[in-house]
Amino acid sequence: MPFIPMDAIPDDGTIYPWRVEWRSSKDVRSGIYCEAGDILFAKITPSLENGKQAMVPLQLKHAYATTEVYPLKPGSQVGSLFLFSFLQASWVRRELAGKMEGSTGRQRLPKHVLLNFSIPLPPLDEQREIARMLQAVDEKIRAEEGRKAALEALFKTLLHDLMTAKRRLPAEFVARFKEGSPNE
Repeated sequence: MPFIPMDAIPDDGTIYPWRVEWRSSKDVRSGIYCEAGDILFAKITPSLENGKQAMVPLQLKHAYATTEVYPLKPGSQVGSLFLFSFLQASWVRRELAGKMEGSTGRQRLPKHVLLNFSIPLPPLDEQREIARMLQAVDEKIRAEEGRKAALEALFKTLLHDLMTAKRRLPAEFVARFKEGSPNE
């Protein structure tokens, strides 16, 4: 049976199939039942504060997940992507984290706190549009972070090549630099 451990639940919402563990039923001693489309919401510190939550992949009709999450099933009045985005909001996370109970380092969010948390519910069409816009923004952020990482890697490679003399500056640049105006 598929089992979703905490380390398979990222903070970007995507559970990659290769991170799901396949266990025999006798090897699943504890777990929370969940189904495709459920939102797995971390209830333990620091996972809750770090934004760990994900949707159970549609490829899995059902699964078991770590007991350190709440499986949330969006109802008929709340869209799953809207609820997912709402729960990812940093102010929501901070407010919920402030209501955790238990000893330091092992605090958990009580279920009643999550069940009684107020969620603004615009009509479903608006929820879908809000979720669509937020997904587009998230995709743009991921693309820009990837671009930034690629440029940083390129810079480090070029700097290393220059510092180890594997690469030389073009002669025209060196000549202009000697003249005192490298930016022309």
